[in-house]
Amino acid sequence: MKPEDFTKLVYAAVPAPETFRPIAIYSHDGDCIKFFAKPDSYYRVRVDSFVTVYRAQETGEIVGCLIKGISSFMKKCPYLKVIFEGGNLKLEYLFIARLEQSKKCAPAAREYEQLFAMARRHSVEAQLEPA
Repeated sequence: MKPEDFTKLVYAAVPAPETFRPIAIYSHDGDCIKFFAKPDSYYRVRVDSFVTVYRAQETGEIVGCLIKGISSFMKKCPYLKVIFEGGNLKLEYLFIARLEQSKKCAPAAREYEQLFAMARRHSVEAQLEPA
């Protein structure tokens, strides 16, 4: 058997990987949202007390994040509570609200701009439990 035939045989026997879909998961116990835009292996970089970004090990690009203190942030931004009355909150709304608050800090603002664009591109929502 030729090597390329063996390779084809192996690939035919291996099931196709599931298609990854960006996801946002809210944890009531942790009062946080984990957002994954890509399935890459990552390392964490803390932006501020609200967000820790996940950066791809190989490229350094943002592939997701951890958003902490959701309930206290929602109290500071009551207009967001109106937006998610249906139980789901688009992450882009969280990021744009936080971006407005962090404009004084240029490095954090850049991170929030990237997160906003990523969340908007993927139209990711987190299901929140009303308080």
